[in-house]
This record gives sequence, C-alpha cells and structure tokens, in this order.
Amino acid sequence: MAGELWSNQWGLVFTDDTGVHYKIATFYNHFKRLASKIGRPDARPHDPRHTAATVAIASGADIKSVQTMLGHATAAFTMDVYAHTSEKMMDDTASRLQSYYKNIKHG
Repeated sequence: MAGELWSNQWGLVFTDDTGVHYKIATFYNHFKRLASKIGRPDARPHDPRHTAATVAIASGADIKSVQTMLGHATAAFTMDVYAHTSEKMMDDTASRLQSYYKNIKHG
C-alpha cells in the first residue's frame, strides 16, 4: 500500500497508512467510537487485551505462552494481573487432581 513510504520499524499494530504510530489521542478516539458503535461506550482500550489474556488462560494456554503474547517480563506478573480464576477453572483443577489421585498405583 505505502510502498517505499512504509516505515514501521517496531512492528506496531495500530498505525496510519505509512506505518507511523497513531498519537494516543487519535487511537483512543477511534477506539471509543468503535466501542460506542457496538454498544459498549464504557469499554477501555486495555479491555480487549485483558479479555484475550483471560480467555487464553481459561482455554488452557500455558502461562509462558500468554506471558510472551503480552510481552511481560515474568509469568508471575501475567498471572497476578490477568489470571482471574473462574469457578469452572477451579472445578477443572479439582477434577484433574481427583483423577490424578485415583490413578496412583500403590506399590
């Protein structure tokens, strides 16, 4: 599209047609307009990131992969900030533990 004018040295996602990053206010205004169009005027730009991390963890993704996806320095930080344990996740954990103990062979 931009050809020789393309300049996106940091591999940014939200850029103009030549790869230059949007100013924060521009990005924020675009986001809020889209959020309003889908009936979520209260949505914040960080919300989709939080949702993606939470869904990845809930679907069984390993925490190191989620850490890498989010660009965090440690998996502990990822877990502290993004992992909200749901009742289903707790039930799944209990089932796995129960299955493990049932399968232990006594020697």
